[in-house]
Formats: sequence, C-alpha cells, structure tokens
Amino acid sequence: MRGKRGEYVHLASDTTNFLHVSSSKTHPHISARRENDTYSVRRYVIQQHKRESIHLDLLATRQKKKKTPPPPHKKKSPLLSALITCIALIDSAGQKDNWAKVAKRVCLGPKKLAIDLAPSRRKQKSRQQQAHAKPTFFIVHANQPMVMAPPRLLVNKVAIVTGGTTGIGRAIALAFLRHGCSVTVNHLDLDRDKPHLASLLAEAERLGAEGPDPAGVRPGRLAHLPGDIRDAQTSARLVEFAVQHGGTGRLDICVSNAGICTFAEFLDMDHHLFADTVRTNLDGAFYVVQAAARHMARAQHPPGGSVIGISSISALVGGAGQTHYTPTKAGILSLMQSTACALGKYGIRCNALLPGTVKTQLNEGDLANDDKRKYMEGRIPLGRTGVPEDVAGPAVFLACDELSGYVTGAQLLIDGGLFVNLQ
Repeated sequence: MRGKRGEYVHLASDTTNFLHVSSSKTHPHISARRENDTYSVRRYVIQQHKRESIHLDLLATRQKKKKTPPPPHKKKSPLLSALITCIALIDSAGQKDNWAKVAKRVCLGPKKLAIDLAPSRRKQKSRQQQAHAKPTFFIVHANQPMVMAPPRLLVNKVAIVTGGTTGIGRAIALAFLRHGCSVTVNHLDLDRDKPHLASLLAEAERLGAEGPDPAGVRPGRLAHLPGDIRDAQTSARLVEFAVQHGGTGRLDICVSNAGICTFAEFLDMDHHLFADTVRTNLDGAFYVVQAAARHMARAQHPPGGSVIGISSISALVGGAGQTHYTPTKAGILSLMQSTACALGKYGIRCNALLPGTVKTQLNEGDLANDDKRKYMEGRIPLGRTGVPEDVAGPAVFLACDELSGYVTGAQLLIDGGLFVNLQ
C-alpha cells in the first residue's frame, strides 16, 4: 500500500533498542532478527520537539526523483536509502510504549523528509477517527550537518586502568565512561599528580551530570585507588576494589597503561633508572594482567574479558635514548601475545596498542623542541603528532566484544603511518 509519493513502512523496536530495517517484496519492515538483506541501524533520537515532532539525523539522503517511484517490490523503501535512526516512536497521544507503527505517507523533498504516522495495526482506528486524529511527524533537516552521536558500546561493563589520571590512561578512562562503563583508575597519589586527579574527577562528574542518552543509558561511574603498580598486592587490591565499585561481580576490561620514560644515554645510565623502568613498565603490567585474568577466569560466570596492554611503536624500533625503555614495551607486546595463548580457553582476549609519537607528560619536554617536533611531523604521513584521544577509540574497539570479539593476540599501531614511512 502506497501514499502519493512514498510507501507504507512498518516500524518496530526490539528489546535492545536497535532497529533493523529489511525489505521484502510484499511489505518493507523492520525486523530484529533477520540475516537476509538486513540493514542494521544504530539508534538515536536526537531531539524531541513538543509532543508531535522529533528531529533525527540521516546517515544518507535520497535524491528527489522526477519520475514516480516504482512499486515497493522494485525499489527499496525510502527509509532504507535514508537510514533513519531512532529508538522511540511517539504517537499523537505521547505514548512511548506503542512501538509498532505504520507510516501513512513518506514525503521526500530537498529540505526535509516528513513521515505521517497512523496508529499501529494492532489498534486500528476507524476512518472517521483517523480523519480527526492529529498526525505525528518525524522531521529531518537534510540541509543540516549530518552528525550522529555514536552508540554507547560498553554499557554495564567494569574496567580498570592503571596510570589513569594523565595522558593516554586518562583519555581511555574518559572514553570508557562515555560509553557507559564503570571505571576504576590507579595512580601513585603523588603531590604533583593531585591536580590531574582533581581534573579527571571533575570531568567525570560533568559527564554524569549530562544524564542519560535518548536510550536511557547513563555514562559510567569513576572511582580511583592509589597504589604503586610495582607491588603485586596493589593489582590484587585494584581488582577487588573495581569489582565492588562496578556492582556486577565482574571485571570485564583491564587496561595496563602505567609506565615511565626518562631519556638517558646508554653509556651513562644509572642502574636504578633501568630497574625502576623495568619494574614499573613490565613488572607492573605482568602483575595487573595476572590479577585481572585470575578474576576473569575463576571468579565470574561466564568467564571472559578483554585485556589491553599499552605498548609502543618503540616495541618495534630502537631509540638511542631509550635503551632501558624500548625493551619494556617489547615485553608488553610479547606479554599480550603469550597471555592470548594462555587465556583464550577462558574467553579472555589479550591485545596490544602501539601508540606512535603521542604528546603526553612523558614526552612533552622532548616535543617542546620545535625543530624535533617539525622533524617528527614531517616523517608522519598524516602530518601531525598524536594526542591521547587518538588512542582512546582503538581501546574502546578492543574492549567491546561486539566489535572485536574474535580479535586476540593482535597489535594495533596508532602512529599516523610513522612506522611504514621509510622513504
């Protein structure tokens, strides 16, 4: 059944708040569980305006055709081309539970796309009632920037991040919070680090104050626990504290990030600097991964989880002033590969992220040299050095089972192309 310039479309939502659009010869519809010609669409209502209007983003727009559109069995529904995403269909009475709807008319134009909605087929009204019923519109401003907030991928997950108050660890912790994950960060509680901790807590509070997204999902909660990662007991306490904070009895994600790097000449290097670097970067990584894996494998049902080791491009290349540092990062990469083999039977995935030149507190002094910074930027194909947020997205990818459930023992370079640029 068709309108003047469109066609009837059946809209529905499944319990996970995701809409799946599929087409058939007789009736385009949305299905929660179909594998053939299904278009999976992420959810988001962008803004509800009064009670009859909802503004949505389009992932793609359909050009206006001069000719009359062909029948449904010869052309896909306009919604398949437009890929409208939403999680709530509100009828003229403002009811949020009436999910099943039938689109009465689909109107396409250069500026907007409007859909008149009739009541669900389960509650059909008479033609007289329909004639007096106030229609509900979904209006899309196609001439506006088409920006859609990403879905929250780590809802109800529990994570620990060592060295989580500054640099890459901080960026990962905040990204996890935005995706609905409960996060506990470890830090040394040094006086010079307290401003960083206060800033992180304030940012986490600001995220929490934003409230739930249109799907009703709130940002995660942040907690912190001081301790020296070189002590194996620190990792055991961190895991126990994070599990209690998460409230689910599980630990889903472990990010081993804590590390130090002080540039030094090899011939003049003090042995204490070498020992401190190895104990922090490599021993600390071993202890926290082991403590997390013990809980993931033996203390939760079903077992499983994601372990992410923050290695470095330095694991693959040498550095004249980093002879004490590069072996530790190579060790973390090797640790992730070996633990992937040892823990796979428990459903625990272990992967390494290898950042390139990323500006953090560890190298900000080095990059303050304009000549050296310009030299590095000239070697990077993307033309810039990295920032901690560049590493946060790949961390979310490896933490999310839906995105990387078959990825383990892998290494992911985040270097702007630096490693492959040998010319």
